[in-house]
Amino acid sequence: MSDILNKLQNHWSSFLHRGVDLDAHRKNKLDEFKKFIDNEIPDKSLKKMITVNVGGGPIPTRFRSMKEILVDPLLPYFQKIYPEKYLSGMTLLAEYIGNTSIKNNYAHLVYCKKTIEYIEEWKTSLKEMHRILKRYGYLILIYHAHQSDNTNLNILGDVDMKKHFESIGFNIIKFEKGEDSYTKILARKII
Repeated sequence: MSDILNKLQNHWSSFLHRGVDLDAHRKNKLDEFKKFIDNEIPDKSLKKMITVNVGGGPIPTRFRSMKEILVDPLLPYFQKIYPEKYLSGMTLLAEYIGNTSIKNNYAHLVYCKKTIEYIEEWKTSLKEMHRILKRYGYLILIYHAHQSDNTNLNILGDVDMKKHFESIGFNIIKFEKGEDSYTKILARKII
C-alpha cells in the first residue's frame, strides 16, 4: 500500500503547487455532497458520520451537525500542508479503514468517495465499514469503475458487486453508473 500512498502524496503536492484555491475546492465538494445526501437520505436524525479516505484530503462536511471522524492513513501529511481550519471540529484517525480502532456499531453514515479503488484489500475494508455502522446505517460508496495504473481495485461486475454487498449484510438502495465513469452506491446495513 505504500506505493499507492506515495503516488497520492505526490498528486496532492502537485495539486497544491498549482495554486488551487482550497476554499473553492472544498466548497465545491461540500455542495456536491450535501446535494446528494439531501436527495437520497431523508432521515435527519443521523448523528455520527465517518469519512473514509486514502489521501483524499481533509474535506470535513460538518453536515447536519453530525459528529465526524476522518479516517485516512495520509493524515500526518495533510496536517503539515493544510490550514488548521480544514482539520478542526472532527476526530482525526491516521489509520487504514481495513483495520480501524472505531468501535462496533458506531456510525449512522459512512462516506467513502474515490477511495476504495486504492485499497488492495477492499473487500476487507467493506466488511470493516459494515462493522462500524449502526444497524440501518447508511454507506455511500463512490468509486472509479475502471482499473488504472494508480489503483488496486479488481472491480467486480455490477451483479457480483451487488451480491457481495448483500453477502456482507447491506441492502443496496441505489446503484448508479455515472457518465464520468464513477459508480455510486447507496446501501443500508440490515444485519
